[in-house]
Amino acid sequence: MLLFCAAAMAATFPTLDLFTLEDKRLKLPADIGSARVAVLVGWSRAQDDDLHAWTGYFLRYKAEFWSLPLVGNLGTVFDAPVIMGLRAGLDADREARTVPVFLEPPDLKAPLASDAQFVDVYVVSGDGKIHLHERGPFVDGKAQKVVAAVK
Repeated sequence: MLLFCAAAMAATFPTLDLFTLEDKRLKLPADIGSARVAVLVGWSRAQDDDLHAWTGYFLRYKAEFWSLPLVGNLGTVFDAPVIMGLRAGLDADREARTVPVFLEPPDLKAPLASDAQFVDVYVVSGDGKIHLHERGPFVDGKAQKVVAAVK
C-alpha cells in the first residue's frame, strides 16, 4: 500500500505559484499548456554546477525547460538579495528560465518523490503529468532521453 501511494504521488507534479527572476508570474504546471517541458529542481547550492550542466545541454538542443533552484524559506526581507545573487550567476538565457522556489526541501521532497541528493529533472505537461523523471549528476544519455521526451 505504501509503495502504491509513493508511485501515485510521483506521477503528478505539484501545483506551484511562482515568480521568475524577470518578475513574471508562473503557475506550474498549468502554464505549460499542452506542451512538455523539462523542469529541473536544484535542492541546494552545492548542486549549482550540475544544474548549469543540465541547463546548458537543454539550451544547446533548444529543449524547453524551467530551472527551479530551491533557495529556502528565508523570509521576504531576504528575497531581494537572493534574487540578485541568482541573477549575477546566470546568463540571459538561463535567467529567463529560472524560477527561485522559496520553500525548504522537505516541502517538495515527498510530493516529487525525491531524495534531494541530486538535481531532479522532470518532463511535465500542463495537466501535471510527469512523463519522465531523471535524477543524479548530469550524464549525456539521461539528457538525451529528456530532450526526446520534451519534443
